[in-house]
Amino acid sequence: MSKKLTFSLIACLLIVGIYSQAYAALVQWEKSLGGNGHYYEYVRTGNSNDRKTWNAAKEAAEARSTDVLWAHLATIKKVEENDFVFALRASGNDPKGAWLGGFQELDGNITAYSPSSSWEWVDDGDGDGEDDSFGYTNWKSGEPNDGGGGENNQENFLVYDYYGKWNDVPDGPRWYIVEYEAYPTPIPASAWLLGSGILGIIGYRRKLKSNV
Repeated sequence: MSKKLTFSLIACLLIVGIYSQAYAALVQWEKSLGGNGHYYEYVRTGNSNDRKTWNAAKEAAEARSTDVLWAHLATIKKVEENDFVFALRASGNDPKGAWLGGFQELDGNITAYSPSSSWEWVDDGDGDGEDDSFGYTNWKSGEPNDGGGGENNQENFLVYDYYGKWNDVPDGPRWYIVEYEAYPTPIPASAWLLGSGILGIIGYRRKLKSNV
């Protein structure tokens, strides 16, 4: 095998490997299993300094979007989705939970709001035809409570508690879960690159034979 052919093979394998590793953490809730076809990713590194506040996590999640793929903090619309998504967090064994895409929209005098009012999802009004309201909830017993009423309504963000229950908490550094609304483009792109490499190899071999 020529050096040129060997290099082409190695390059193709490296490209595919890079894309596969980059998106290895994505898990799809398949439609065939009653899901919505979306992908989810529990973002957690080995460095605790990488944890983010809710707003920073929101920005980081949206930064993972591509031209054809919208990424955002995970939004939970029914019990089956909650069970599926929480399994990602649970597998990471994170005792502090993880951020979700729920927040309490407070305008004006925040003391005028009750702990359970004005909750929204980050994808509210995105026009995808789904019910983006807080119709389904899975609050932990006694939540939301703004810390028992002693925190001046400062528990305005949604986080996973134990056993898939929800809790309202103040802002602070945590890991987070990202939801992808469409099939990740790097996967078909890597397949295209691999296919192009194979076709190139076939063409190169044919050229060699024709010159014999």
